[in-house]
Amino acid sequence: MMTIKNTFGVMLFAGLSVVQMNAHAVPVYDQGGNRLHLDGRVLGRHFFSQNKAMSGDAVIARINLWAETDINDQMYGYSRFEHDFRANQAESEPGEDYTRYAYVGLSAREYGYFDYGRNDSIFYDVVRWTDIFPVWGAGSFAIDNFLSRRSSGSFSYHNRDFFSLVKGLEAGVQFQGKKEGNSPALKQHGNGYGLSLTYKIPETGVSVGGSYIRSSRTDAQKKLALGSGDNMEAWVAGANLDYAPFYAAVLYSESRNLSQVRSSTLNISGFANKAKSFEAVASWNTPLGITASAGYIQSRGEHLESIGNSWLDKAWVFFAAYPFNDNFRITTEYKMSLLKDDNALRLANQDAVAVTMIYVF
Repeated sequence: MMTIKNTFGVMLFAGLSVVQMNAHAVPVYDQGGNRLHLDGRVLGRHFFSQNKAMSGDAVIARINLWAETDINDQMYGYSRFEHDFRANQAESEPGEDYTRYAYVGLSAREYGYFDYGRNDSIFYDVVRWTDIFPVWGAGSFAIDNFLSRRSSGSFSYHNRDFFSLVKGLEAGVQFQGKKEGNSPALKQHGNGYGLSLTYKIPETGVSVGGSYIRSSRTDAQKKLALGSGDNMEAWVAGANLDYAPFYAAVLYSESRNLSQVRSSTLNISGFANKAKSFEAVASWNTPLGITASAGYIQSRGEHLESIGNSWLDKAWVFFAAYPFNDNFRITTEYKMSLLKDDNALRLANQDAVAVTMIYVF
Protein backbone atom coordinates (compact mmCIF):
# COMPACT_ATOMS: atom_id res chain seq x y z
CA MET A 1 0.00 0.00 0.00
CA MET A 2 1.24 3.49 -0.87
CA THR A 3 2.30 5.47 2.23
CA ILE A 4 2.38 9.19 2.93
CA LYS A 5 6.12 9.21 2.31
CA ASN A 6 5.64 7.63 -1.10
CA THR A 7 2.87 10.00 -2.10
CA PHE A 8 4.47 13.24 -0.90
CA GLY A 9 6.03 14.10 -4.25
CA VAL A 10 2.68 13.66 -5.98
CA MET A 11 0.83 15.70 -3.33
CA LEU A 12 3.38 18.50 -3.41
CA PHE A 13 2.95 19.25 -7.08
CA ALA A 14 -0.72 18.29 -7.31
CA GLY A 15 -1.71 20.39 -4.33
CA LEU A 16 1.19 22.73 -3.80
CA SER A 17 -0.12 24.20 1.92
CA VAL A 18 -1.00 27.43 3.50
CA VAL A 19 1.44 30.27 3.19
CA GLN A 20 0.82 33.43 5.08
CA MET A 21 -0.67 35.93 2.69
CA ASN A 22 -0.74 39.68 3.00
CA ALA A 23 -4.09 40.95 4.18
CA HIS A 24 -6.14 42.64 1.44
CA ALA A 25 -7.68 45.10 3.85
CA VAL A 26 -10.78 46.83 2.51
CA PRO A 27 -11.44 50.34 3.93
CA VAL A 28 -14.99 50.13 5.28
CA TYR A 29 -14.93 53.60 6.83
CA ASP A 30 -12.43 56.49 6.68
CA GLN A 31 -13.72 59.82 7.90
CA GLY A 32 -13.03 62.37 10.60
CA GLY A 33 -9.82 60.67 11.75
CA ASN A 34 -11.53 57.30 12.20
CA ARG A 35 -10.64 54.29 10.05
CA LEU A 36 -12.13 50.80 9.88
CA HIS A 37 -10.66 48.04 7.68
CA LEU A 38 -11.97 44.56 6.90
CA ASP A 39 -10.24 41.53 5.44
CA GLY A 40 -10.64 37.78 5.60
CA ARG A 41 -9.97 34.46 3.97
CA VAL A 42 -11.42 31.03 3.44
CA LEU A 43 -9.06 28.07 3.82
CA GLY A 44 -10.22 24.90 2.10
CA ARG A 45 -7.88 22.55 3.96
CA HIS A 46 -7.72 18.76 4.12
CA PHE A 47 -5.29 16.59 6.09
CA PHE A 48 -3.95 13.27 4.80
CA SER A 49 -2.33 10.91 7.31
CA GLN A 50 -2.33 7.31 8.48
CA ASN A 51 -3.08 8.81 11.90
CA LYS A 52 -6.90 8.78 11.80
CA ALA A 53 -7.10 11.39 14.57
CA MET A 54 -5.38 13.90 12.28
CA SER A 55 -6.70 12.98 8.84
CA GLY A 56 -9.79 14.68 7.43
CA ASP A 57 -11.55 17.94 6.63
CA ALA A 58 -10.41 21.19 8.28
CA VAL A 59 -12.09 24.05 6.39
CA ILE A 60 -11.89 27.46 8.09
CA ALA A 61 -13.36 30.89 7.35
CA ARG A 62 -11.52 33.82 8.98
CA ILE A 63 -12.55 37.45 9.39
CA ASN A 64 -10.35 40.29 10.60
CA LEU A 65 -11.38 43.83 11.64
CA TRP A 66 -8.87 46.63 12.32
CA ALA A 67 -9.82 50.10 13.56
CA GLU A 68 -7.90 53.29 14.31
CA THR A 69 -8.89 56.70 15.67
CA ASP A 70 -6.73 59.82 15.74
CA ILE A 71 -6.49 61.46 19.17
CA ASN A 72 -3.97 64.19 18.36
CA ASP A 73 -0.81 64.66 16.28
CA GLN A 74 1.15 62.30 18.52
CA MET A 75 -1.36 59.66 19.58
CA TYR A 76 -3.95 57.35 18.11
CA GLY A 77 -6.05 54.50 19.45
CA TYR A 78 -6.35 51.13 17.72
CA SER A 79 -8.19 47.84 18.03
CA ARG A 80 -8.21 44.46 16.30
CA PHE A 81 -10.64 41.56 16.21
CA GLU A 82 -9.95 38.31 14.34
CA HIS A 83 -12.15 35.22 14.51
CA ASP A 84 -12.11 31.75 12.96
CA PHE A 85 -15.26 29.86 11.97
CA ARG A 86 -14.98 26.07 11.62
CA ALA A 87 -16.84 24.53 8.68
CA ASN A 88 -16.06 20.83 9.11
CA GLN A 89 -19.05 19.87 11.26
CA ALA A 90 -22.75 19.33 10.70
CA GLU A 91 -24.95 22.37 11.29
CA SER A 92 -26.64 20.62 14.21
CA GLU A 93 -23.33 19.97 15.99
CA PRO A 94 -21.83 22.46 18.45
CA GLY A 95 -19.16 24.58 16.78
CA GLU A 96 -15.52 25.04 17.66
CA ASP A 97 -15.24 28.66 16.57
CA TYR A 98 -12.64 30.72 18.41
CA THR A 99 -11.20 34.22 18.63
CA ARG A 100 -7.57 34.59 17.56
CA TYR A 101 -7.13 38.27 18.40
CA ALA A 102 -9.15 40.81 20.39
CA TYR A 103 -7.29 43.77 21.84
CA VAL A 104 -7.37 47.54 22.17
CA GLY A 105 -4.40 49.85 22.44
CA LEU A 106 -2.85 53.29 22.28
CA SER A 107 0.14 54.40 20.21
CA ALA A 108 2.28 57.39 21.21
CA ARG A 109 4.51 57.37 18.12
CA GLU A 110 8.21 57.31 19.13
CA TYR A 111 7.26 56.75 22.78
CA GLY A 112 5.91 53.30 21.96
CA TYR A 113 2.55 51.57 21.95
CA PHE A 114 0.68 49.50 24.51
CA ASP A 115 -2.43 47.34 24.37
CA TYR A 116 -4.52 44.93 26.41
CA GLY A 117 -6.48 41.82 25.45
CA ARG A 118 -5.84 38.67 23.45
CA ASN A 119 -2.68 39.18 21.42
CA ASP A 120 0.69 37.68 20.52
CA SER A 121 2.83 36.95 23.56
CA ILE A 122 6.18 38.58 24.22
CA PHE A 123 8.00 35.28 23.58
CA TYR A 124 6.59 35.42 20.05
CA ASP A 125 8.71 38.49 19.29
CA VAL A 126 11.46 35.93 18.58
CA VAL A 127 9.48 32.71 18.01
CA ARG A 128 7.67 34.33 15.05
CA TRP A 129 10.92 34.17 13.06
CA THR A 130 10.62 30.39 12.64
CA ASP A 131 6.81 30.36 12.44
CA ILE A 132 6.67 30.35 8.63
CA PHE A 133 4.60 27.17 8.23
CA PRO A 134 0.82 27.71 8.54
CA VAL A 135 0.10 24.32 10.14
CA TRP A 136 3.28 23.09 11.81
CA GLY A 137 5.22 26.32 12.27
CA ALA A 138 6.91 26.99 15.62
CA GLY A 139 5.93 23.47 16.67
CA SER A 140 7.89 23.65 19.93
CA PHE A 141 5.50 26.21 21.41
CA ALA A 142 1.76 25.88 22.02
CA ILE A 143 -0.97 28.53 21.75
CA ASP A 144 -2.61 29.60 25.03
CA ASN A 145 0.37 28.26 26.90
CA PHE A 146 1.49 30.95 29.37
CA LEU A 147 3.26 33.68 27.33
CA SER A 148 4.77 31.58 24.54
CA ARG A 149 2.42 32.24 21.56
CA ARG A 150 -1.02 33.91 21.46
CA SER A 151 -2.66 34.36 24.86
CA SER A 152 -5.41 36.24 26.68
CA GLY A 153 -5.42 38.79 29.49
CA SER A 154 -2.10 40.35 28.48
CA PHE A 155 -0.92 43.95 28.83
CA SER A 156 1.90 44.66 26.37
CA TYR A 157 4.25 47.56 25.70
CA HIS A 158 6.65 47.84 22.75
CA ASN A 159 9.01 50.56 21.64
CA ARG A 160 10.49 50.57 18.14
CA ASP A 161 13.84 52.23 17.41
CA PHE A 162 14.17 52.71 21.19
CA PHE A 163 12.70 56.21 21.54
CA SER A 164 14.24 57.14 18.17
CA LEU A 165 17.73 56.71 19.68
CA VAL A 166 18.81 53.38 18.10
CA LYS A 167 17.38 52.48 14.71
CA GLY A 168 16.32 48.83 14.52
CA LEU A 169 16.28 48.23 18.29
CA GLU A 170 12.90 47.15 19.70
CA ALA A 171 12.16 46.46 23.37
CA GLY A 172 9.03 44.95 24.85
CA VAL A 173 7.50 44.08 28.20
CA GLN A 174 4.32 42.15 28.95
CA PHE A 175 2.23 41.26 31.99
CA GLN A 176 -0.44 38.57 32.19
CA GLY A 177 -3.13 38.12 34.83
CA LYS A 178 -4.01 34.80 36.44
CA LYS A 179 -6.43 32.47 34.63
CA GLU A 180 -8.06 29.45 36.28
CA GLY A 181 -11.83 28.95 36.26
CA ASN A 182 -13.16 26.14 34.07
CA SER A 183 -10.16 26.12 31.71
CA PRO A 184 -8.25 22.83 31.35
CA ALA A 185 -5.15 22.75 33.53
CA LEU A 186 -2.85 22.81 30.48
CA LYS A 187 -4.43 26.12 29.40
CA GLN A 188 -4.32 27.81 32.81
CA HIS A 189 -1.64 30.15 34.10
CA GLY A 190 -0.84 32.27 37.10
CA ASN A 191 0.36 35.87 37.14
CA GLY A 192 3.29 36.32 34.81
CA TYR A 193 5.56 38.70 32.96
CA GLY A 194 7.95 38.71 30.03
CA LEU A 195 10.67 40.78 28.38
CA SER A 196 12.00 40.90 24.84
CA LEU A 197 14.78 42.68 22.98
CA THR A 198 15.39 42.46 19.22
CA TYR A 199 17.78 44.31 16.94
CA LYS A 200 17.58 44.60 13.17
CA ILE A 201 21.10 45.37 11.98
CA PRO A 202 20.82 48.23 9.44
CA GLU A 203 21.45 47.44 5.76
CA THR A 204 22.18 43.74 6.38
CA GLY A 205 18.78 42.02 6.52
CA VAL A 206 19.93 40.32 9.74
CA SER A 207 18.00 40.47 13.02
CA VAL A 208 18.96 39.01 16.39
CA GLY A 209 16.98 38.86 19.59
CA GLY A 210 15.93 37.16 22.78
CA SER A 211 13.02 36.90 25.20
CA TYR A 212 12.44 35.78 28.78
CA ILE A 213 9.14 34.82 30.42
CA ARG A 214 8.14 33.73 33.93
CA SER A 215 4.75 32.86 35.45
CA SER A 216 3.39 31.26 38.58
CA ARG A 217 1.56 27.93 38.19
CA THR A 218 -1.99 27.23 39.31
CA ASP A 219 -3.02 24.60 41.85
CA ALA A 220 -4.54 22.46 39.09
CA GLN A 221 -1.27 22.49 37.17
CA LYS A 222 0.69 21.38 40.21
CA LYS A 223 -1.59 18.33 40.50
CA LEU A 224 -0.83 17.07 36.98
CA ALA A 225 1.16 13.87 36.56
CA LEU A 226 4.05 15.68 34.88
CA GLY A 227 5.74 18.87 36.03
CA SER A 228 6.72 20.11 39.47
CA GLY A 229 7.48 23.44 41.09
CA ASP A 230 5.65 26.70 41.67
CA ASN A 231 6.74 28.55 38.52
CA MET A 232 7.17 28.39 34.76
CA GLU A 233 10.32 29.93 33.34
CA ALA A 234 11.74 30.07 29.81
CA TRP A 235 14.14 31.94 27.55
CA VAL A 236 14.68 31.95 23.80
CA ALA A 237 17.38 33.38 21.53
CA GLY A 238 17.24 33.58 17.76
CA ALA A 239 18.37 35.21 14.53
CA ASN A 240 17.01 35.62 11.04
CA LEU A 241 18.17 36.71 7.59
CA ASP A 242 15.58 38.44 5.41
CA TYR A 243 17.25 39.05 2.06
CA ALA A 244 14.62 38.81 -0.67
CA PRO A 245 13.91 36.41 -2.24
CA PHE A 246 15.58 34.33 0.51
CA TYR A 247 14.72 33.99 4.17
CA ALA A 248 16.27 31.91 6.95
CA ALA A 249 15.89 31.80 10.73
CA VAL A 250 17.07 29.79 13.71
CA LEU A 251 16.21 29.72 17.42
CA TYR A 252 17.13 27.87 20.60
CA SER A 253 15.11 27.79 23.80
CA GLU A 254 15.27 26.27 27.27
CA SER A 255 12.28 26.11 29.57
CA ARG A 256 10.91 24.74 32.81
CA ASN A 257 7.24 23.77 33.04
CA LEU A 258 6.44 25.40 29.68
CA SER A 259 6.45 22.55 27.13
CA GLN A 260 3.19 20.61 27.22
CA VAL A 261 3.31 16.82 27.36
CA ARG A 262 0.32 14.67 26.40
CA SER A 263 0.32 10.91 25.93
CA SER A 264 -3.07 9.28 25.38
CA THR A 265 -1.40 5.85 25.25
CA LEU A 266 0.16 6.26 28.70
CA ASN A 267 -2.82 8.33 29.91
CA ILE A 268 -0.65 11.11 31.33
CA SER A 269 -0.37 14.84 30.74
CA GLY A 270 1.41 17.86 32.17
CA PHE A 271 4.54 19.89 31.55
CA ALA A 272 8.18 18.97 31.03
CA ASN A 273 10.25 19.83 34.10
CA LYS A 274 12.88 20.96 31.62
CA ALA A 275 12.84 21.18 27.84
CA LYS A 276 15.34 22.16 25.17
CA SER A 277 14.03 23.23 21.77
CA PHE A 278 15.74 24.01 18.47
CA GLU A 279 14.17 25.20 15.21
CA ALA A 280 15.68 26.18 11.86
CA VAL A 281 13.85 27.25 8.69
CA ALA A 282 14.66 28.50 5.20
CA SER A 283 12.45 29.83 2.41
CA TRP A 284 12.84 30.89 -1.23
CA ASN A 285 10.41 32.82 -3.40
CA THR A 286 11.31 31.45 -6.81
CA PRO A 287 11.17 33.43 -10.09
CA LEU A 288 8.17 31.27 -11.07
CA GLY A 289 6.18 32.65 -8.15
CA ILE A 290 6.34 29.40 -6.16
CA THR A 291 7.34 29.70 -2.51
CA ALA A 292 9.43 26.72 -1.35
CA SER A 293 10.33 26.28 2.32
CA ALA A 294 11.89 23.69 4.60
CA GLY A 295 12.42 23.48 8.32
CA TYR A 296 13.66 21.29 11.16
CA ILE A 297 11.99 21.16 14.58
CA GLN A 298 13.09 19.32 17.69
CA SER A 299 12.02 19.57 21.31
CA ARG A 300 13.25 17.27 24.05
CA GLY A 301 11.78 16.96 27.54
CA GLU A 302 14.03 16.11 30.46
CA HIS A 303 13.42 14.72 33.95
CA LEU A 304 9.86 13.62 33.17
CA GLU A 305 8.35 11.84 36.15
CA SER A 306 8.59 8.01 35.83
CA ILE A 307 9.87 8.41 32.23
CA GLY A 308 13.13 10.33 32.27
CA ASN A 309 14.11 12.05 29.03
CA SER A 310 12.01 11.88 25.87
CA TRP A 311 11.51 13.62 22.53
CA LEU A 312 8.40 15.80 22.54
CA ASP A 313 8.67 16.51 18.82
CA LYS A 314 11.25 15.87 16.13
CA ALA A 315 10.45 16.41 12.47
CA TRP A 316 11.23 17.90 9.09
CA VAL A 317 8.61 20.20 7.57
CA PHE A 318 8.39 20.95 3.84
CA PHE A 319 6.16 23.55 2.26
CA ALA A 320 5.25 24.86 -1.19
CA ALA A 321 2.74 27.46 -2.38
CA TYR A 322 1.68 28.67 -5.80
CA PRO A 323 -0.30 31.93 -6.19
CA PHE A 324 -2.68 32.10 -9.15
CA ASN A 325 -3.10 35.80 -8.36
CA ASP A 326 -3.08 38.10 -5.32
CA ASN A 327 -6.32 36.60 -4.01
CA PHE A 328 -6.07 32.87 -4.72
CA ARG A 329 -3.39 30.28 -4.10
CA ILE A 330 -3.00 26.58 -3.47
CA THR A 331 -0.47 25.10 -1.06
CA THR A 332 0.91 21.89 0.44
CA GLU A 333 2.66 21.31 3.76
CA TYR A 334 4.30 18.02 4.70
CA LYS A 335 5.48 16.97 8.17
CA MET A 336 7.92 14.07 8.18
CA SER A 337 8.12 12.74 11.74
CA LEU A 338 11.48 11.55 13.02
CA LEU A 339 10.06 10.01 16.18
CA LYS A 340 10.62 6.28 16.55
CA ASP A 341 7.78 3.83 17.09
CA ASP A 342 9.06 3.01 20.57
CA ASN A 343 9.51 6.62 21.75
CA ALA A 344 9.22 6.88 25.53
CA LEU A 345 5.91 8.79 25.51
CA ARG A 346 4.39 6.60 22.78
CA LEU A 347 3.57 9.73 20.79
CA ALA A 348 2.05 9.34 17.33
CA ASN A 349 4.76 9.39 14.67
CA GLN A 350 2.83 9.12 11.40
CA ASP A 351 3.67 11.60 8.64
CA ALA A 352 1.00 14.06 7.53
CA VAL A 353 0.17 16.32 4.58
CA ALA A 354 -2.06 19.41 4.61
CA VAL A 355 -3.40 20.57 1.22
CA THR A 356 -5.11 23.95 1.16
CA MET A 357 -6.81 26.26 -1.29
CA ILE A 358 -6.96 29.84 -0.01
CA TYR A 359 -9.11 32.72 -1.14
CA VAL A 360 -8.24 36.10 0.41
CA PHE A 361 -10.59 39.07 0.33
